Amino acid sequence: MESNKKITVDERSMIPILLEIYDKNDCKISVATGCLVNYKERTFLLSNYHVFSGCNPNTQTYLIQNSYPVKVKFNLLNKEMNSWEGEFEVLLEENCCQHYVELKHDSGIYLDISCVPLKVDLSNFAHVHINFENMYEHYNKHYFYPMDDVFIIGFPFGFASAGLLPIYKHGVISCEPEIGFQELPALLIDASTRGGMSGSPVFCLKRPPIKYRATTGMTTLIAGRNEIVFLGIYSSRVDVIGEMRKHLSEEQVKQVESLGSDLGVVWKPDAIKLLLEKAMRLPE
Repeated sequence: MESNKKITVDERSMIPILLEIYDKNDCKISVATGCLVNYKERTFLLSNYHVFSGCNPNTQTYLIQNSYPVKVKFNLLNKEMNSWEGEFEVLLEENCCQHYVELKHDSGIYLDISCVPLKVDLSNFAHVHINFENMYEHYNKHYFYPMDDVFIIGFPFGFASAGLLPIYKHGVISCEPEIGFQELPALLIDASTRGGMSGSPVFCLKRPPIKYRATTGMTTLIAGRNEIVFLGIYSSRVDVIGEMRKHLSEEQVKQVESLGSDLGVVWKPDAIKLLLEKAMRLPE
């Protein structure tokens, strides 16, 4: 017997986009996650610096030997939500001209976020654009704490849950988020993220405190509504081996390296705002 239950899709599932990265020989060299952002009446494709440049943001060395990104391809879901249409191709470099926008920190390293201005009309597709001005205002109304629940929404190893819908990974904030990470506009999360999730939007589930109201002969529990707040863009896991190596034996180093770190970096909306402001100052 067929169910008459209406199928619904959470709007956050319509934010992440599976990105396929190609080199100058039109060979696919990696997959990642991105999202569409509206800011001051312009639209940008947002992901990571290492995704668009192919470089480690700390060392400026190429992540893949003898290859680097020149374009990114992605598909969007149509308005009727029954077909993935319109393969879009966005150039990252053309005639030695860089099309993506990068942001350098005062320390000299590149922040691992980047965006590409888009000029195509994407209004006929179902994907949700992040209205950054509204989300930034909402973000600034909240405080965040260690152990707050977060969800990273993207495409681990390029996998999707159905069609090109993303996969949700759960984690927690693992530092003092208002202070940040290594004097950067970023915070740490503890989550089992994987390759392909670089550029994933991250949301924090804010649970209001439960309040009790005592009346004559009874106690009433008052619980507010949960709120889901945009927390930033995930970039990569932290390699803690460099700091730990001097304290570990060679065998212990091999064991830890085989497991990898579950600490991941999330670039906060403050960093994204700086990036978008820089992009707005560039000629269209």
